[in-house]
Amino acid sequence: MIESKSARAVFFAVGGFVAGAALMGTSSNFLAPEKKQIVAIVPARNQITASTSANAIVPASAEAAVQVNTQAPTSSVMVSSVALAVSGWLVVHELTDGHVGNALGAARRDAGTYADVSIELLRPTEAKTPYMLVLYRDNGNKEFDIRGDIPIVDQKGDPVMQRFETL
Repeated sequence: MIESKSARAVFFAVGGFVAGAALMGTSSNFLAPEKKQIVAIVPARNQITASTSANAIVPASAEAAVQVNTQAPTSSVMVSSVALAVSGWLVVHELTDGHVGNALGAARRDAGTYADVSIELLRPTEAKTPYMLVLYRDNGNKEFDIRGDIPIVDQKGDPVMQRFETL
């Protein structure tokens, strides 16, 4: 029998920790739905499939819509319009073999509707090259983090994004 109050407290704390660890180890339902979603959407950093046709208006989801047009190669990208239900990031990515590649630049916006948003890039776009604009949900720290900020998805669970090309 456990005799002191402190020994009893340690006993119950360790027992509770072991029981909690056992429960978490047997169920994946302890993950937040959003975290489970990122595993399905972005299994690896460069695995978002680029299926949105160039210059098509991305259908509005409950959270976001975006429009970006063909434009001249330069050190920034002009987004014609974007609507966000939550604070988020507009991120320009390279396209590599139909998959979203490296992030070239990002601009953060609070929830709202915006026109003519300029995104400064780390390096200029190249002529006659496709790119992808992907919308990400800000994780609250107001700094873009490819691993911490997750893509905003539409009703089907697909990332809200739009392919565009340079002249």
